[in-house]
Amino acid sequence: MSDFKEGLYDQLVTRHVREFLDLQAAQGLKSSIEELEENDYPDYLARHLIRQIKAVLRSVPAEDRKRRQIELANTLLDFARTQETSIETDAVDQAGQVLRAIYSGAVAPVPPSTPLSVTSLLMNALDEPRLGFELEREMATADRVLMVVSFVQWRGWQRLKSAFHLLAERNVPIRLLTTTYIGATDFRAIEELSRLPNVELRISLDGRRRRLHAKAWLFQRHNGFSSIYVGSANLSGPALEDGIEWTVKLSEVEAPHIVERFRGAFDSLWCDEEFETFRPDDEAFCRRVKQSLEYARQGPGRQDSGPPVFFDLRPHPYQQATLDQLEAERVDRGHFRNLVVAPTGTGKTLVAAFDYNRQPFIGPRPRLLFLAFGAKEE
Repeated sequence: MSDFKEGLYDQLVTRHVREFLDLQAAQGLKSSIEELEENDYPDYLARHLIRQIKAVLRSVPAEDRKRRQIELANTLLDFARTQETSIETDAVDQAGQVLRAIYSGAVAPVPPSTPLSVTSLLMNALDEPRLGFELEREMATADRVLMVVSFVQWRGWQRLKSAFHLLAERNVPIRLLTTTYIGATDFRAIEELSRLPNVELRISLDGRRRRLHAKAWLFQRHNGFSSIYVGSANLSGPALEDGIEWTVKLSEVEAPHIVERFRGAFDSLWCDEEFETFRPDDEAFCRRVKQSLEYARQGPGRQDSGPPVFFDLRPHPYQQATLDQLEAERVDRGHFRNLVVAPTGTGKTLVAAFDYNRQPFIGPRPRLLFLAFGAKEE
């Protein structure tokens, strides 16, 4: 029983666990146990079975191990099939092989070094494949690519340029979200990227309001073997080659709910009005991007009153909710003197300005001055 220590757990109560819990009172230990929700039973039971079955399979004697392991797996599946269920089990073929690809060309596509069905941690270590190499392999076999990075640099673009062009030849859609954060993005890189026919690129021009630090890629495959890379690496040369970057690779096979959540979160950001479609042939827009990058590069030590306001001010969703509440108070309840209480930095002054701007007036609109005093960061 010594394998149970004080601390937090998320452990299914098994016979072994129950025996320990029954003996712990004598040691002055207490336990916190909750009833499982009905919808959680399959996940908790499956995780427990995976550990138990894997241990049993590994303990099979070495003699004729492959045949015995397959027979044991199929015996378990046969037993499951005899239970009261409408699910048809799928027995393992006696040859004991793994399908790596289905293809129509002359040569099979080359997979990444890390398996598509296993979660991995990449650290650009000496004995590991470089992140850029893995991304290249993932791109070569993806049916759709979603990317979100704080910045895009020229060396990073050059490192994966051929992979991006191969995706363009296959007409694989790519969506890329980035920002002008700290001015690190190279204008030439995003300009060239945006000119590829299969690339949609959106950019936030104010790194102070939208501090996007996420670095993540989704390589979607229609066969259910999608991969997600989440870590510290932007699209830069050092990050892809020899930088100290840690990246977790998640498999849709092991974590389909994470892949689904990624898609949902990405779509929400993609629809955020603060991210503007990059238009390389729009001179005025390109000038705004360059101004934003230049301002961000000056850093926090600059002496000015703030970034140039070259974007259309729109309320954030949480600000719009406040505006809707104010409107409801006036229209539904006849309350015309209302107090807005919100945390520091959520834009109460802007809410007041938005609210004032939408009020109907007969004749000339009265002019109202809003004063917002900035505070120096400690």
